[in-house]
Amino acid sequence: MKKTINLSIVAVTCLLLGSTIACTERNSEEILNGDPKCQREMTDFGDVEIIGDFAHDLGCMYTIMRIDGKKYDYSEGTKILAKKLVESNDSELLIKLIDRIHLQHSDLMTRVDDSFTEENKTFSAPIIEKSGSGYKLTAWVREGAQSLPVDEYDLVTYTISANGVITGKILESFSHDL
Repeated sequence: MKKTINLSIVAVTCLLLGSTIACTERNSEEILNGDPKCQREMTDFGDVEIIGDFAHDLGCMYTIMRIDGKKYDYSEGTKILAKKLVESNDSELLIKLIDRIHLQHSDLMTRVDDSFTEENKTFSAPIIEKSGSGYKLTAWVREGAQSLPVDEYDLVTYTISANGVITGKILESFSHDL
């Protein structure tokens, strides 16, 4: 009975807030199941699955990662994967990690689109290079329109340290009206 009441409170809170932030406070058994629409196997990285809940304004909000059957907080799982890739010197898979896992609601751009021409901007393909004991990736990132008809573009340098910590610094930005 108590569990039913708690789940009802969570459901009402989620509806009132219009997002999944309150939903992430559920116990680990419930959160591990997530929304079936937001469970993805990431086979490029081995036995990896990402799990989350669906927010109507953003899409999937990933909060849990399973690596080789073990459950981790999403950010901790990302760090573990990044550390393994730095240790194995797999720069191509590091680019995929940034694109497919680290950037939940943005896209790492690998080729130019019309926005660069229309906004008179210069596009450059992603560049990854060894930097000390880690890597440095410089790439354009597109954050697609959500509620406003505008795409945002950032030229970002990501630093991936030997212990898997990923930090980003925006070098340049522009917006493009759709």
